[in-house]
Order: sequence, then structure tokens, then C-alpha cells
Amino acid sequence: MAHFDFEKMQAIQKELQAKYREKWTPMGPQYAKDKLLYMFIEAGEMADIIKKQGDESIMQDMPVREHFIEEMCDTLLWNITRRIGRSLFKET
Repeated sequence: MAHFDFEKMQAIQKELQAKYREKWTPMGPQYAKDKLLYMFIEAGEMADIIKKQGDESIMQDMPVREHFIEEMCDTLLWNITRRIGRSLFKET
């Protein structure tokens, strides 16, 4: 695998933002609250699976595990998006 670091990830995010600018919410400080709330919603969905299905089911039942992993990835995606957005628009 090629070298992948924060700068590469940030470059990919910029490319994706440009490509989907008509569909995606713009990156900027004024949108940070919404992105943070989306991340909390996704984390809540993860917590709901843990509460209703239990950790044993997450480890043993493949459909439950796949659903949990999907929600975990969504949560991480919103976290990364929020962090990248903050670093892209940080005042110097």
C-alpha cells in the first residue's frame, strides 16, 4: 500500500468536495454544528445496536455485525469530515 497520511487524506477530501459540491454540504465553520450533530446521530445508532443486540451478537451474528460496522464507519466518516473541515478552514 502506498504511503497514506493526513495530507493525502485531506487532498482526497478536497477532491471529493469539489466533485460533489452540488450534492454535499459545503465545508466551512458555519456547517460544523450540523456535521457534529450527524456524527452524534450515527454514534447513537451504534449505541442502539449495542443496547438492543448486545456485544455477543455483534461478534457472532454476521448481519448484526455488518450493521454495527456500517454505523461505526458512518460515525468515523463524520468525525474525519468534521476534523478535515476544521483544519481546512482554520484561521492562521
